[in-house]
Amino acid sequence: GSTVPANLVVTNVLRRDPSSGEIVVQLTVANTGSIAATAVRPTAVRIGTTATTATLPLPLGDIAAGLTAITTIRVPGNAGGAG
Repeated sequence: GSTVPANLVVTNVLRRDPSSGEIVVQLTVANTGSIAATAVRPTAVRIGTTATTATLPLPLGDIAAGLTAITTIRVPGNAGGAG
């Protein structure tokens, strides 16, 4: 078989923290390639025009082929409607 470079697929799940009103983003980064992705680090997280208040880039480290990294990032509650 041929070697496929690292290929990162990013998905997210959003929920609202009932205590703070912030939007909690569960960010999943999957490497669907056949070699490791090294030094993975998201550099921007936004909902609409509202950015996270977290310090970025957020180091996720290396993601081996076929594996995923999951992290949680918070965005101010004013980024989206209630619900």
